[in-house]
Amino acid sequence: MSKKWTVILIPHDRGDRRSFDMSKMHVIAGLSLIAVLFFTTAFFVQRSISISQQASLMQQELKAMELKSESPASAPLITAGGDDWREREAKLRAEFEQKDKVLQGELSRLYDLEKEVRIITGLPTQLQADQDVPLPPGTGGREGAFEDGKIYLDNSALTPPQVIFDVSNPSADMMLQEINVRLKSLEHMKYNMEGQRLRIAHTPSVWPTNHSKRRITSKYGYRKHPITKRLSMHKGVDIPAPYGESIISTASGKVIFSGYHQYLGHVVKIDHGYGLESWYGHMSKRMVKVGDTVIRGQLIGKVGSSGRSTGPHIHYEVHLNGKAVDPKKFIGH
Repeated sequence: MSKKWTVILIPHDRGDRRSFDMSKMHVIAGLSLIAVLFFTTAFFVQRSISISQQASLMQQELKAMELKSESPASAPLITAGGDDWREREAKLRAEFEQKDKVLQGELSRLYDLEKEVRIITGLPTQLQADQDVPLPPGTGGREGAFEDGKIYLDNSALTPPQVIFDVSNPSADMMLQEINVRLKSLEHMKYNMEGQRLRIAHTPSVWPTNHSKRRITSKYGYRKHPITKRLSMHKGVDIPAPYGESIISTASGKVIFSGYHQYLGHVVKIDHGYGLESWYGHMSKRMVKVGDTVIRGQLIGKVGSSGRSTGPHIHYEVHLNGKAVDPKKFIGH
């Protein structure tokens, strides 16, 4: 079965939250499509250079012909062979114009294909001022705002830049400029797609245990505490599991705490970047230490009942920008 990620969208105005699934195949398909675009653009660059070279040779020949026509000694020869020169010039011009039209058509097709990819992936053409950059491989938590899956309602945000499409007869220089614009735009799209892939990997989206009978027995919110019997805020969810069952990280990140807490017992806290943290309490054993880099699904501890607990279970919390939020919105169904 294909591995999927659930991406949660949390607006700043605390409106309705949205979620959508993205499989590994979506990411691979997007990156493969970008690779095809790069190879196509490279082909166009080579073709444009060839056409420019042919145009330059034609101009040199025409110039030599003009100089020759100005020479009195060559006048009879040029007169005799004038028809051949004019025929050759017309043939070269026709060939150049035909290749010019083909190149314009291919550039137009490449432009349309890039626009389709941007619409499918939702990747804008311009970097936002507050947008973070992809991390190098092997790093953990990241800084930046949690804007995974941002939706751009303005179509212009998804429209690739262009040079020649408002010009009826663009010159070879303008088409070279268009090719350079396409290359930079595709490089930017590849950069953004890598950032999108990393944001998905660093967003909690699975259960903290693979136990087959996992369920939530105590929800997020105010409740009557099972020990003190007082009404108190429960900042996470409780997921029962057998003593010693594996506890896994729900997203990639870096361990920022691994120790003992008065109420949560043995607890591990992971920073996922984008203001997101996940906490795992009441462990019987911690398997990671501060500074460790973890990936989604990695073993980080064992289920227990340490701290203030009535039985073996996982107390799971998710924090966004320093405040606890309902973890159920970050758990895949």
